[in-house]
Amino acid sequence: MRGALFLRRDRQGVYPVLMPGAGRVRGWVYGGLRPIPRAVLAAFDAWEYCDPRRPARGEYRRVNLVVQTRGGALRAAVYLPNRRAPLGLRAVPGGDFAAHAAARGLAVLTG
Repeated sequence: MRGALFLRRDRQGVYPVLMPGAGRVRGWVYGGLRPIPRAVLAAFDAWEYCDPRRPARGEYRRVNLVVQTRGGALRAAVYLPNRRAPLGLRAVPGGDFAAHAAARGLAVLTG
């Protein structure tokens, strides 16, 4: 998909922040062609500090975008920050967070 990834640090590890942009971003699509169960989507929303009833109030908002996969284009839920990225975030070269973190031995924040 199009965008830019930035690396954000937390006391427990690092995680990617997706921002709109013209670059190419690599990642995973969970669920594939099947709908994601509401309970799972609610858990993702909670993890991302997203309130779908009041999208502007959360740290992130969930939007549906068309993403390109090896199997073709499909719609996917993507979390974008409601505010500009904080100063000092480092861009992830090549838009591949997993490869970037692994190559540098960074501890990745997981749920």
